[in-house]
Amino acid sequence: MLPLSIRGSQVAIAFEQVGEYLQSTSIQCCGFMMLRGDFGEHGAHTQGGPERGLHLECNEGRSMDMDVVYRLLTGPAQDIPLNISVTFQEMFSQLNTWLALHEPDFCRLTIEDELVERGILPNPFLPSSNKKLISTVGLFGEAALCVPVCFPAQNVSENNSALSPSPQWFVRSFGSNDALAYRLLAQVRAWNAAGRPALEKLSIRVYPQNTSYIPTTHEILIPKRWTNLVCTWQR
Repeated sequence: MLPLSIRGSQVAIAFEQVGEYLQSTSIQCCGFMMLRGDFGEHGAHTQGGPERGLHLECNEGRSMDMDVVYRLLTGPAQDIPLNISVTFQEMFSQLNTWLALHEPDFCRLTIEDELVERGILPNPFLPSSNKKLISTVGLFGEAALCVPVCFPAQNVSENNSALSPSPQWFVRSFGSNDALAYRLLAQVRAWNAAGRPALEKLSIRVYPQNTSYIPTTHEILIPKRWTNLVCTWQR
């Protein structure tokens, strides 16, 4: 049993040994502090920019210029309707893992304090919650950043968000090129067309990094620093 980061999507996972690889037996959504130092995943988490409270997590080994991220977030943006009904629970416990598996540009964006107050991202909770931290997932490209945002129904609150009526979701596209946003939209539609697979349907095998493995059509190979993950959705 251990925490595992898959391109920034965090899960708690139990494995059993099967021959030369580890086979997942249980996967649950979770959150944890990433390992730092020599054994950490280099480039996975970065904070910075001219203001405090900006954090971005991306694929292992990817370099990020937080000044570029800050300029994108404080520059022009457009909201593109998602046109699919999604609950908070589906968005942050199911869809985020789908995006992490299918998109090398997957990222997790967190803003705090003054950046929240400036309204860079809409607060998904009532103003009375006094929430000073907003975290969401999305895609980060060379000159664009896009994340799902929502404008919830009037009675949505922090404590009952998973049970409240589905909010109205958009993809907020930062930057002049909206191609990345439409890629995110396409992934959401693919997830919906696949029956919105839950984590219980995800199977992960772990091989040593030097193992040569060719994935099949329905498998996703994710190289990590020490291992290779072979992921598939069970039908």
